[in-house]
Order: sequence, then structure tokens, then C-alpha cells
Amino acid sequence: MRKRGKDKNSVLLAGTMTLRSKALAGGRQSIYIDHFEGGKHSRESLSLYLEPEDTMCAKRANATTMRKAEAILRERQSAMLSAQLSQIEVQERRNTLLSSWLDTYLERRGVSALYCIKTIKLRMQEYAPNATLEQVDKPFILGFIDYLRGEYRMRNGEPLSQKSIFNLVGMFSSSLNYAVSVGKIDVNPYNLFESEERVKPGKEHKREYLTIEELKRMIATPCKSAAVKQVFLFTCFTGLRLSDVRSLRWCDLSQQDGSYTLGVKMYKTEKMVYIPLSKLAMKWMPERGDKSGDDFVFDSVPQSHNDYIAAWAKEAGITKHITHHCGRHTFATMLLSLGVDIYTVSKLLGHASLRHTQRYAKIVDQQKDDAVNLADKAFE
Repeated sequence: MRKRGKDKNSVLLAGTMTLRSKALAGGRQSIYIDHFEGGKHSRESLSLYLEPEDTMCAKRANATTMRKAEAILRERQSAMLSAQLSQIEVQERRNTLLSSWLDTYLERRGVSALYCIKTIKLRMQEYAPNATLEQVDKPFILGFIDYLRGEYRMRNGEPLSQKSIFNLVGMFSSSLNYAVSVGKIDVNPYNLFESEERVKPGKEHKREYLTIEELKRMIATPCKSAAVKQVFLFTCFTGLRLSDVRSLRWCDLSQQDGSYTLGVKMYKTEKMVYIPLSKLAMKWMPERGDKSGDDFVFDSVPQSHNDYIAAWAKEAGITKHITHHCGRHTFATMLLSLGVDIYTVSKLLGHASLRHTQRYAKIVDQQKDDAVNLADKAFE
């Protein structure tokens, strides 16, 4: 409610903005806004005037004038508040640690992105431990890429592969895209990179896989980690990536007419893929017990799983360089070798295009060529 006191020069107190009036000749008063900021006063004339209240008509006119002045004051206060809030947001943006933002992004992406974001955070602790989200610009990202390529070394002394750098930078860029979408930053600097500046995935490496006979040997050979054996063989019979296996929950499993199907949102493509589970795939799933639908199916996979797999493959007499992802390659080549059409295999793998599945088809074709050549050599 507006209060009119005896002091005509202080009509309405409103924080750092105050309506005041200045006496003019003839008893009139000029209304202005007194801005007080940074210890200094400034005036804003409103070109509104109060007349001497000699009559009821003058009083009503002055009341109308005051309502106009107060409306203008509210507009100015609202604009000032918006500017202050904007400054607070900018300050919060500047003060948001990059490591904290990566934690926020991890909450959105879930466990499927855990390993990659954890790796980015560790590398950032070495590259720029106190960096804020606001400081991430094009030179910052270029410097981080140079650090990954040159200065950083893994525990064995080897540099990161081009594919690993590609994956880390891609995930980091995704976190910045999310920051843009929620208004934390105005633009993702990596999107401003020219094509030649972007990190490329590098040359395609040889896709190692297990033949059916080699897979049987792996099954028959003990592994030092039962959890690793379960997860790897489950992948061999479903084609799921490790990130998708790790994020698998019991509620993703459905049953109909005695058959089980997995509904999985692929981490890499974010596409929903429905995979009918074979008896062999079901064999390598843990017992559910009393776990709820929100519990993870595989909840104890060691981070050093590939070390276990390498030692396990060696025990089975396999000289190939086998990693967990080779289980996905094994699933694809096994189905194509058994005569499953490429379109169906593509759908089971969750590929966005048949072009990706054709790489496995080439492997199977090479197997056929090799088999024919062996027959030729037998009769030389």
C-alpha cells in the first residue's frame, strides 16, 4: 500500500530506487526516480508533475499521476531485478567447477557413461584441476586434446589410442551440449571447430572375434573372476556393449509365452533395441533372487575386466587379443556364419545403418574365401 507522509520529497521508498519530488515555482512538484547504486545517486526525470491540491479535482489528478509514477517505478525495479538475477546466473556459471558439472551430466546419463566421464574427470584433474565451466572455450579444448595426445601416458607408459581420445572428446562435447540446453553456457565451443580441427576416430582396427570352437574353449576354461566370465559370455550371446550390460536393470527384462526379451536403450546411439534372449544368454545371467526391478542385473563387474579376459583367453589357448568388445564382434560374426540375414543382425546390434553391419559380413565372406583356399592347397 502507498503511504503519503509529511515529507513530500520522499513519496515512496523502494529499495535502491525511490520516487521523489522536487519543488517547482507556483507550488508544483516534479516527480523523478532517485537511483542509488555504488554509493552514488542519480536522477531519472519522469516528466510527471503534482499540482497544488487546492481542489478535489487536483487531488484526483495527483492520485492518477502518482499511479503512473508508481507503475514506472515497478517496471524499473523489475528490470533491475532481472539484471541482478542475470548477473547472479553469470556469476554462478563462472564459479561452477568443471568437475562438478561433469558429475551433474553423469547423473543425467547414468551408469552407462560412468567409465568415460570418470576418465575425463581424472584427466582434467591433471590438465586443469580448478577449471570452471565458463573457462571452457576453443583454446581450452584444443589444449586438452593436445594434452591427451602428447603429455598424458597410461600406466603402462603408452599414449592413448586415437579411438580413445575420440571417445573422450566426444563425451566431453556431449556434456557441453547439455550445458547449453539448460542455459549454463551459451554455446558449445567444440561445435565451432572446423572439420580438420575435430578429433577423428582414426583408422579402423582389426575386429577380433571368437569362432564357435574358440568360444566353446572359453566356456570350458575357468576364469579368475566369475563375474567377468558371466558378463563376457552374456555379451557373446546378446551382442550388447559393456556400457549397456552395466546399465541393464531387471525391469528391462520381459517374459511372454516362456520367452524372455530385453528392451535396451543403447548408450552409444540412444536407440531402443529389443533382443530375444536365447537359452545360452539366459544361462550366463545372474540369479535375480530378491532384487527389485530397479536393481542392476550385473552389479559386480571389475573395472579391470579386460585384464581378466586376456588372461582367461590365454588359459584357453587363444592367441588373439581378446577384449570385452570382441564379445559383440563374436555375436555378429557367429549369427552371420550360421546364416542369419544381415538386416536381422543389424537390428539385433542396434546399428543405425546396414553399412556398420556390412563390416561383419566382410569378415564372414573372408572366412569363406579362406576355407575354399584351404581346399585348393590340399590338392596342390
